[in-house]
Amino acid sequence: MSRTPLAERKKTGKIAILDAAETLFARLGYYGVSLRDITSEAKVELGLSSYHFGKKEELFRQVVERRADEMCQIELAALDAVVAAAGDLVPTVEQILRAYVMTRFDLSYARGAEWADYTRLSHHFLALDDRGRFIGHYRDVARTIGAAYVDALARTLPSTPRDKIAILFDMMRLTLTSITADTTSTVIEADTPEGREVAARKLIHVFAAGLKTLDPAD
Repeated sequence: MSRTPLAERKKTGKIAILDAAETLFARLGYYGVSLRDITSEAKVELGLSSYHFGKKEELFRQVVERRADEMCQIELAALDAVVAAAGDLVPTVEQILRAYVMTRFDLSYARGAEWADYTRLSHHFLALDDRGRFIGHYRDVARTIGAAYVDALARTLPSTPRDKIAILFDMMRLTLTSITADTTSTVIEADTPEGREVAARKLIHVFAAGLKTLDPAD
């Protein structure tokens, strides 16, 4: 009977640990989960976690970082599509916000459990007082995404200071984080495209109105 090579078993074990950690951290947060909980969920020996990651802190950091670049590509591609569709025109505020909101909803509710867990992780690590030690790369990615959307909005609203646009866009991002982190939320019907569409329209209406009425003097 053939055996799986040791290197391949270790690689598979590492992925299993990352997957299990992602699920548990998303549900219970960093301090609500132990390495024993994670390896039990992954069905591997406890020592394998130490072999690959050392301390829980490093495992959490790798879980936070591993989908960040792909998330960045997806969210920037949605913005690029809106800009391309506008052609020689400038996209509207609503079109830009819709690209972001619907992409976040897609990641949270329509791309499978792994992406749902990953997007909900942000709710937990943003609440950590010492989150800086975990999210260096994620923070850089988030800034890249935010800067691209804020730049697009600034071109649409040339008389509005960019820093004020950035503040309101960040408020919208935090609102979305809160909504998608709550699996029992009554704000949207998470399992239906129709429900997501209704929620998106409401969010876009509120934040587009806010952006359009920003007073440069405030």
